This record gives sequence, structure tokens and C-alpha cells, in this order.
Amino acid sequence: MRELNWAGHHAYAHTRLRRPRDESDLAETLAGASHVRAVGSRHSFNTICDTEDLLLDVTGLARPPVVDAGRGVVRVSAGTRFGDVARAVHEAGFALPNLGSLPHISVVGAASTGTHGSGSAHRVLAAGVSRVRLMSADGAAHELTRDHPDFAGAVLALGAAGIVLDVDLDLVPTYTLRQTRRLTTWDDTRARVREVLDDGYSVSVFTRFSDEQPTEVQRKAAPSPDAEPSPPSVLLGDEPHLTPIDEDRPWLEVLPHFRVDHRPSFGEEIQSEYFVPAERTDEAVAALTDLAPVLDAHLIVAELRSLAPDDLWLSPSGGVATTCLHFTWHRRPAEVATMDAQLGAALASLGGRPHWGKTFDPSAFDFGALYPRRDDARRLYDRLDPDGVFRNPFVDAALGIGSGGSSGL
Repeated sequence: MRELNWAGHHAYAHTRLRRPRDESDLAETLAGASHVRAVGSRHSFNTICDTEDLLLDVTGLARPPVVDAGRGVVRVSAGTRFGDVARAVHEAGFALPNLGSLPHISVVGAASTGTHGSGSAHRVLAAGVSRVRLMSADGAAHELTRDHPDFAGAVLALGAAGIVLDVDLDLVPTYTLRQTRRLTTWDDTRARVREVLDDGYSVSVFTRFSDEQPTEVQRKAAPSPDAEPSPPSVLLGDEPHLTPIDEDRPWLEVLPHFRVDHRPSFGEEIQSEYFVPAERTDEAVAALTDLAPVLDAHLIVAELRSLAPDDLWLSPSGGVATTCLHFTWHRRPAEVATMDAQLGAALASLGGRPHWGKTFDPSAFDFGALYPRRDDARRLYDRLDPDGVFRNPFVDAALGIGSGGSSGL
């Protein structure tokens, strides 16, 4: 039986599929496996989860989140989705500082690939992890906390450090937000894009890089009773699957773009995304404006967001504030590959880094130069997994291992 990703365009390479029920079952399942990769909500769009042998569905390991009010953390097991965590945290009187646009994605998968949410003061979701517990290929479990010298390489590890059993996420006091929408032009937005992105707790700019259709600015910020009513969305489609506009709501009902109880996003799509240093934003949007006629036939919508820097070794925002350039494409793999080649050529020279879980052209990027701690990451994974059980061609290429170069990505 073919195992597909969430978007239905990629069939995972594997020979066996297992869904362990608990940690003991997981350890037995790992015994004797030559190569192992894990899937959760299956929201990756490339070959990062492919394996020559065992594909692990970790959703069977999901357990109810446990809030530790005294420590200000929530413990989250593998396979658990952000929507379930957000509800548990909110009921306990706490909040997460940031969420991705989809509450349907798994916490561990998001952390492992650099998934992020939005906000110039916010970091990738993995930066909120304070503790990670992993299972190695021999079935032994071990944990690292934020004070460990290897921690920054073990949290966002592309699955190469082992099977993540659970993580602790930092909590903050609960808060209320209001989401508003403003229609503007692309020309006006690109002229002051960083100013726009900085103006709110979490801001997203939806556009098609031209003035043929309006550009939409989604602003999530503290309640403002004097705000004018928002116009209907032009680019995002039907309203019922989107989080509420012009209402003061708890954080978990506003930070995502899509409601947890509705179908996520557009469905039949492919996604690409690139992180460009904030100081190169104007150059990036100029390049995208030039490419707009080429992108237009295959693009559903693009989204611009911002992120603060973090210290994770393989984070796309590691060490630098970034502008995130996200592309939702029609599900046309060959055409999207051509678009990614064009985007890679335009953005790599600006220091752009691709999202590890989305599609991109690997030949455009020098990962050794983009990630100064890559060699440290490779040495860490060699210690944790000396036989390379948890690696695959994608990971090897990202880490610069072997002769595969970037062809495995």
C-alpha cells in the first residue's frame, strides 16, 4: 500500500510500515532495522521521510499533553498535534508564545524541520523546546536539556538524532489577540515590507507579487476596539475554515490561520518556503516581483512572514533575523520543480535558506556555508547514531555526508 504525505503528491519510499503503540513496542520495532525514518502528521513535501527499510508512524505514541505549572512547561509526546497541545495549555491557564499557521501539524515534526509561525519577536517553534528525549537504534532512551552543549543540535535535527519520544515546551501567561485584515497593493507593501511585518504580534502578508489582485495583510495583535471592520478575503477563499477576524479571542483561536476543526489549508497543493536575512528583504521582494509573471500560472498564494534569530544549529533562522517567503502551489510537481529552480537561483545569492520540510532545488544552496554549525551537527549524529540508521539520502546531503552531494534532497 502506498503511504502518501498530507498533500497526496509524494509517496514515501519504504519497505515496511509500523505504528508502535508505546515505547516498549517502539524499541522492539527498531531492533534489527537497517534504516528508519518517522512520520507524524505527514506535512512534509519532499523526501525527508523516505527510507530504504522501516517507516515509523509515531501517531500511536501520542499521549495527552501534561502541563507542569511549577516549571512553566508542557510535556508533549511524539505524534501529538499542536491543536491538542494548545487546548490543554489553555485549559491550564497558560499559552504558547507562537504557533504555526496549521494547528493540525505534529509538534515534534514541526520542531525537527524548522517550522515556525510568524512574528518579528518570535523564533522557530523548536526554539521553545527546553528538553528532548530520544530513543536510539538500540532501544535506549536518553534526554538532553537546554543546558547541555549538544542540545542546540538535537532539537532541530531532521530526524537524524533518533526517534523523539517527547519534548518540553516553554509556556507563557495566557493572552488575548484580535486578528484584522487589510487590503492594499503589492507596490505599497513592497516599499515598506519590513515595517509592515514588524507591526503586530504576528503578521502575514498574502500576495501574488503584482497589483493585478489586492495584497492582504493579516495582523494579529492586542485587542483594539477602534479598529475598522476588515474586508472579506480575496486570496484565501472561503471564510469558515479560517480563524476569526475582528473578534477578541484567546491566543489559540487567532494565531493559526486555519481552524483546528476544519480541513487545513487548501488541500491539493505543494509548498515551498525560503528564509532570507531580514537585511536582504528588499532585494528578495524585488526579485520575486520580477519573477511574478513566471510564478503566476502555478501559484495559489504566497505569504511573507518574519522571525527572530535563534541558536539552533540547523535552524533556517539560526543566528539571523529572517523574512520568510512561503509559496503555496497548485499540485503540479514538475512545474513546481521548475519554479523552485528559479527561486533558488534568485534567493540563494541573498543568503536564503530553504525550509527543510518543503520542496526546493538543492543544487542552488551551499549548506556548509549557510549553516556554520553543520559539522558539529554531523559529529553529534555520528555519536548518537554511529551506524546511520536514522539517516537517508536527504539527511546525508544536508549534512555533506558521502558522495551524494545534494542529489539526495
